[in-house]
Amino acid sequence: RGDASFDKGQIGPVEAEIDFGDIKPEFYDLYANRCAPAIKQSNNRTITKLPLSGYPIYIKLPKEQIGRAKAFKRAIAETLVRADLNKLPLSCSLTLKDAATVEVKVVNTLSRTMKARVKVNGEDKGEVSFGGLKTVSFDVKLEKPIAADAYASVKVPVEFLYEGKTYADDYTTSAVTVGYVTGDKPDWSAVPAVDLATFSMWHNVGSHKSKKDFNGTIKLAWNEKHLWMRFNVNDDVFMAAKNAKDWKAWGSDSDMIHLFFDGYANGREKFKRGQTGYDFDDFAFGIFPVSEMLAKVVRTRAPDHQLTGGAGYGFVIGPEDHVQTQFAADGQGYELTLDFPAYYMMPVKLEAGGISPGFAAIVYDRDQNDYPPRKAVKNCEGAGPDEHPENWPQLIFVK
Repeated sequence: RGDASFDKGQIGPVEAEIDFGDIKPEFYDLYANRCAPAIKQSNNRTITKLPLSGYPIYIKLPKEQIGRAKAFKRAIAETLVRADLNKLPLSCSLTLKDAATVEVKVVNTLSRTMKARVKVNGEDKGEVSFGGLKTVSFDVKLEKPIAADAYASVKVPVEFLYEGKTYADDYTTSAVTVGYVTGDKPDWSAVPAVDLATFSMWHNVGSHKSKKDFNGTIKLAWNEKHLWMRFNVNDDVFMAAKNAKDWKAWGSDSDMIHLFFDGYANGREKFKRGQTGYDFDDFAFGIFPVSEMLAKVVRTRAPDHQLTGGAGYGFVIGPEDHVQTQFAADGQGYELTLDFPAYYMMPVKLEAGGISPGFAAIVYDRDQNDYPPRKAVKNCEGAGPDEHPENWPQLIFVK
């Protein structure tokens, strides 16, 4: 039911109503005891009333009425559940099909068909029939296509009218497009830079209270074999890891960048259902400078091995030498270029028109040997990005 009061026994169960007509089914409880559910009369019809709880009720069609099997199944499929739930049993999510189109997916979480009047982004879709456990999709054209030089917020209001009650919610995401590379590497002068716009501060450190002495941008590019990134960070005090050989200590005394990926882009949808934190398709990398000319990549979180080739093919936590880096720091900041081979990005698929993965980047700054770092800039708003995939923007791979 999704109701905490019901789960705690503070309120009773919702009732289901079934019109069996002249069929006379038998009812049994969990222990195979014959039971007689409540009935009510409505418009010269006899309606069976069943409580919906954590305990099953078995409905049996007697052998002598086997010829009425189709009508029996239809009656159960058309079960009416009174709409006094806190949540409508329809689950919605947004999918970015391309830079100009959002797909709203509505899943009927019940095994029976239900009908509701639907509005998507203000457009009346009329009465829609949602088959049991089926998905119905609606395309929404954006007024302005998502660009490559800034993260765009996407908000689609969805409204359902069911049993005389209106259920409304907004479904949101944030995204940026990633341009395609036809050669062996990007022409970075032609790739737009996206500002790491969200600034965080953990300590009062004198004059360093804003982005003026610490800010950055990221550039993104892709093809079917590679995902490239280039960070340009303005930082007046550069801190490299003191122990270049101990990767477990990297980040405890240096500047660093942390990257997060939501392979199936389901973080926001799961958050709507009350699920928080990481799941099996999420993974992360930490990038740590160990000198003014060298940065190392560490996989800090790995996806489930079933998404990366099965047993024996999973990725492990630790240095990820397959990700190539170019790094250079001077007195004004640093530039970092990353080249991720497609294989090591699984379960993200580098393809146009596929799933637009969630992606978060946060750049941490230290001005002295302290922990935690004092400042950060990131590409997402709200909590996290660590442990908060519901706040990660999405990457739309376009050609």
